[in-house]
Amino acid sequence: MSDLIFGISVGIMHLPQGMAYALLAWLPPVFGLYTSLYPTLICFFFGTSRHISIGTFAVLSIMVGSVTERLAPDVDFLKLNGTNVTAEVDVAARNSYRVQVAAATTLLCGLIQVLLGVVKFGLVGTYLSEPLVRACTTAAALHDVVAQLKSIFGVSPARFNGLLSLVYTLKDICLLLPQTHLPTLVASLVSLVLQIAAKELNPFLSPRLPVPIPVELITIMAATLISNCGHLNRNYSIQVVGEIPSGRQHLGRCK
Repeated sequence: MSDLIFGISVGIMHLPQGMAYALLAWLPPVFGLYTSLYPTLICFFFGTSRHISIGTFAVLSIMVGSVTERLAPDVDFLKLNGTNVTAEVDVAARNSYRVQVAAATTLLCGLIQVLLGVVKFGLVGTYLSEPLVRACTTAAALHDVVAQLKSIFGVSPARFNGLLSLVYTLKDICLLLPQTHLPTLVASLVSLVLQIAAKELNPFLSPRLPVPIPVELITIMAATLISNCGHLNRNYSIQVVGEIPSGRQHLGRCK
């Protein structure tokens, strides 16, 4: 029963998580669902360790996003609208090219990893000190947190690359705080408070409950229902993922 509940909870949780990580990679949200499914199937047949967690990862999504956004910026896909006066972004062409860039980046990284595995380069990891590993983990967490701040406050900071880009991004977000979208901030804070409170209560309630309280699942379901029934996107301009197409998408070639 515990395995069944665990599988259902992780499967449901992976739906919004995969779409969120796709947005971090500057890709259409539906592709986050694809990357949550296919790697797991491949690992099912070829994986050699039950401890390996396969799926989307926030830091990797941010790194891929830095490539896709840099090689396929919005300014390269501007087109004149019906009035031939102002320009708008050709979203379909932009998304198609970004998917191709992300796929090429992923394939290249996979080939490099296979090559490093063939030469047994993983041996170098045994010489990495514990402080170095902890520093890398902390840095990854900081990148993840800063990447989420713009969504929490509902602002649009500039995109920075290169050395100290994280510091410049954080500075730009602080400068944009007066423009914070209050409904988005309230929704974010309510979700955070509920999840933190449940994480603190679960250890005390676990001896009395057969399974931990699935607060993440409850939060997602409640937020989805409230957003849909209350029309938060229309009434309060709270951004939502939008329509998710069903089936496998074929974007075709991008000229």
